[in-house]
Amino acid sequence: KSIALAVRIQPKDKTLTEEEIEAVAAKIVEKVGKATGGTLRG
Repeated sequence: KSIALAVRIQPKDKTLTEEEIEAVAAKIVEKVGKATGGTLRG
């Protein structure tokens, strides 16, 4: 079984740095993984 997620991050006050984007993405993956027991493929 698999699912696909699309997440749009659009802060209104500034442009995010690559490091900030990667940190947010890592948190999303961690929280979804904990909630579902799923893992990323690859």
